[in-house]
Amino acid sequence: MYSLYKSLLQHYSEYFNTALQGSWKEAEEQSIALEDVESTTFTLFVEWLYTQHLPKATMEWYDISGVEPPDENYNYYVTSALMMVQLYCLADRFMVPKLCKELNRVIITEGLETCWLDPDVLTYAYDFLPEWDPVLSYLVDLQASVVGSKIKDRTQLLPQGLLIRCVDRYRCMAMDRVLEIVACDYHGHTSEQERRDCQQGK
Repeated sequence: MYSLYKSLLQHYSEYFNTALQGSWKEAEEQSIALEDVESTTFTLFVEWLYTQHLPKATMEWYDISGVEPPDENYNYYVTSALMMVQLYCLADRFMVPKLCKELNRVIITEGLETCWLDPDVLTYAYDFLPEWDPVLSYLVDLQASVVGSKIKDRTQLLPQGLLIRCVDRYRCMAMDRVLEIVACDYHGHTSEQERRDCQQGK
């Protein structure tokens, strides 16, 4: 159970803002049950809510969430990538645009490419994000551009719908001869000036 400042939740989340006011049961009780949310993911959300910062180092993701780091080096980074995607999905679900934007930048711009190719990371995003989501689109396009024609070899690793989407993206990218990923294409910039500023690191 978490006890949080209502004003913080309402300020950053449209979902919580709506749920905690009006004639809703949650508003009357000033309590919301989130039975299908992992406590580790919500702990990361609470940390962000109060600090307005995402963990900078990989180990911080483990320290804050309370997840035990895997011994194997590859799994160490994949698990942290999965935590980022889980937090992004939570932010999307509870309508926390500022957190979504920050995680979008971290996942797309600063992420370790091999981690995002992991089937568990991609499948989680596919299961919990709308099909038009920019982070999901990035992960699909990354699979298509890096794995390429060998994407068919992932039949046992990816859900059928996701596999079909990856194959389709590879075909489109190959036909257009564009297999390079441009981060700004997935940032959801609202203007050309914003895109230029992003490319210049502003």
